[in-house]
Amino acid sequence: MKSTDKFPTVPLYYRIYEHFKTLITNEKLSEGEALPPERDLADTFKVSRATIRQALQKLQEDNLVYRLHGNGTFVSHKTVKQELTSFYSFYEETVKAGKIPSSKVLKHEVIPSDKEFSEIFKIPLTVNILHITRLRLINDEPIMYEDTYIPLNRFENFDPELLNEKPMYSIFKEQYNVSFDKATESFSSLIIKDKEILDNLGYKEKSSCMLIKRLTYEKNRVIEYTISYARGDKYEYKVILNNIEK
Repeated sequence: MKSTDKFPTVPLYYRIYEHFKTLITNEKLSEGEALPPERDLADTFKVSRATIRQALQKLQEDNLVYRLHGNGTFVSHKTVKQELTSFYSFYEETVKAGKIPSSKVLKHEVIPSDKEFSEIFKIPLTVNILHITRLRLINDEPIMYEDTYIPLNRFENFDPELLNEKPMYSIFKEQYNVSFDKATESFSSLIIKDKEILDNLGYKEKSSCMLIKRLTYEKNRVIEYTISYARGDKYEYKVILNNIEK
């Protein structure tokens, strides 16, 4: 790296970190743009790959870049802002923001109902529940890890793999003629320790997130229960409080 002898007290990895931080901050590198492979960066800056990895790790810790296993390192996208004023869907709001939403179904299974699900969905214990785990992405960057539960007496023969191609609410409307009444959401902070969630959200160690629990209603009856683990550094909610005395 050219300037190594000018600032002998500054670690090599940090100078490389500052170099890319400046490029990203000044928008010389675009959102989602791939950084060169570690080997190429090591050759360019004439340092070891270990030094490059340290610089990239620092960039990731500062949410300036993110890594996709097997695909490389990319410039992070700006925080997604969500205004809470009415019923909304992740897909539609992301499109409105000019970004590209996508979903990746990680696993799904049919599970028996229990007392909690029976009370939530107002169903007998004999009705099974479809549990779907998926990753929500914006411009291919992981944003949320979600566990969704739906009752199979309302969504018989639901194909979870369709969620890789279409929004869930679109499927609900088109295939099951669902008419949404409302949705309620509760928010809390959480330290993620589960390795599967951490890996899918791109974290290397336990990290904080926004825990969102959503109940979606049709005719005053819950038809969907979703627990979302949203990256606090990438997702922001804004609540509009109207003056009720007007």
